[in-house]
Amino acid sequence: MAEPLIFINTYRIKDGQFEGFRDATPEWLEFVEANNPRILHFGAYIDEDRAEATTVQVHPDAASLELQTKVVAGRLHEWQKFAEWEGMTVVICGIPTDPLVEQMKQIAGSGVAVTVKTPVGSFTRLPG
Repeated sequence: MAEPLIFINTYRIKDGQFEGFRDATPEWLEFVEANNPRILHFGAYIDEDRAEATTVQVHPDAASLELQTKVVAGRLHEWQKFAEWEGMTVVICGIPTDPLVEQMKQIAGSGVAVTVKTPVGSFTRLPG
């Protein structure tokens, strides 16, 4: 069985854009759900100051995360209305392919840290 990948990114919400971010999130999630049927979980979370957001994605394998990058690549400009990419962090937990890591770095842009954390041990109860 392929090892699941967990993708986590954290970024700042632009000043005065929390309501827009909150209101756009359901549509964004519907788009992802409709266009990547393999993704197991996609959650958007906000801190108590409504200034920083974190998204968490759980993928059954690297191919699902690769599909996700293709699905959202053309629509990232919509999300950039609300979010600051400067200072964003990207963490991939699992064993991604080298091309996937390079693709993440290109999508994220310069100045965005992309960190890969490989498993030391795990178990999963996700359907597979």
